[in-house]
Amino acid sequence: MNSKMKYAFLSNLLIGFIFGFTFVANSQSVDLNEFNELFIRGKVKVNYIYSENSYLEIETKEHADFATFKVENRVLKIKHSNFKPDRNKSVTINVYGGQLKTLKLKQGAILTMDSTGFSDSVYVHLASGSEMKAMCNLKQIKIIANRGSFAFLEGSLNSMNATVRSGAKIRCNISKISKADVKISTGGFLAMESSAVVTGKVSTGGELKFYGTSNKHRVKQLLKGKVISVENEQK
Repeated sequence: MNSKMKYAFLSNLLIGFIFGFTFVANSQSVDLNEFNELFIRGKVKVNYIYSENSYLEIETKEHADFATFKVENRVLKIKHSNFKPDRNKSVTINVYGGQLKTLKLKQGAILTMDSTGFSDSVYVHLASGSEMKAMCNLKQIKIIANRGSFAFLEGSLNSMNATVRSGAKIRCNISKISKADVKISTGGFLAMESSAVVTGKVSTGGELKFYGTSNKHRVKQLLKGKVISVENEQK
């Protein structure tokens, strides 16, 4: 091997070692006990992936101190440290586990997941500017959204019970919802397909929007609450 080839070989070996070391150093994987409920608080972005094994990966090891996590009574709790100077620094975590039956997000937490991560019946509570984007294939969902939180739901639902208030928003880009019961108030907003049979009430500046003309709703409008229908609007 001449000197040039030897130099190139050693350079490539060194680069490979550096990149390999960087990958290991910049990621952290932690095994977890089994859980079926998820609680997230603070500036934490969680990507939830269904898996037979329960563990999580923090994308950047240097951010590991920004969040704490533990499993208690089958509840995985993930919390941002909220300590200065890291109060406004977010951390991204990939969480792997079984089907969830309860989700609670608050204080700016963000969650994305697909339908395989849900059990047949799910309870969701969103508050304080938290966000959730999820693909659903559910028999039933009960969702409470308040204080500026946001949910975007896709897929299909048999039954939905939704409470939306205090400026929160829920958008359902769902091809099929058989029935829904809604309570929308204090500036809350809910948008959904017009095919569902909908009961409930809209009050104090709340708004219920149907994509398409609906003649199946029995929703009371109180104290400037409104129900509208739109055609061909971008969801």
